[in-house]
Amino acid sequence: MRLNATLDEERDGINVAEHVRAFPEGSTRFDDLYGLRDDAESLNNQLKDDLPGRRLRTCNPAENLTDLGEWMLIRNNHARMAYRRRRAIEPLARTG
Repeated sequence: MRLNATLDEERDGINVAEHVRAFPEGSTRFDDLYGLRDDAESLNNQLKDDLPGRRLRTCNPAENLTDLGEWMLIRNNHARMAYRRRRAIEPLARTG
């Protein structure tokens, strides 16, 4: 199956890969991967919302990876601080 666009398709603005499924609907692999789609889209939207102009500030792959790593560390730190604030307010659960 061809996933790259021909010159005619590029000229007409047709993105072939956008309309092709790697796994048929109803297959086990499709079901496994389709469930992750919402998480991936949510993470992508969070990333775009945090970026100035909804774009990475860098232009090459190595710098993009560094930018994404920094963003991930900042998000994890915010989550950790929120968790610690919550735990300081909530009473400790007693077990046994």
